[in-house]
Amino acid sequence: MKETIMSAASLMGMDVTAFILSLVAPKAQEVVEKHATIKLSIEAQKHFAHLSKHPPVPTTAMSKLKELPSFEVRQHSLRPDLVFPRIST
Repeated sequence: MKETIMSAASLMGMDVTAFILSLVAPKAQEVVEKHATIKLSIEAQKHFAHLSKHPPVPTTAMSKLKELPSFEVRQHSLRPDLVFPRIST
């Protein structure tokens, strides 16, 4: 098996380490991403659904946030002609 790997690496113009890493790295990335995904147990899903339907009473700090003035949200573009082309008349 070692000779086959060495031969394949040579045919690809790589050393054995680079050859193996080029094959293993995508799988390693896939494994890390898969395990980084949040997975809820059935019980946690039910708890989340309950909280979504019946949110807890706001804390004092959350209530104070409601008293802050609201800010107007503005949409703008540095180049509005790229987003909304002007029609010459």
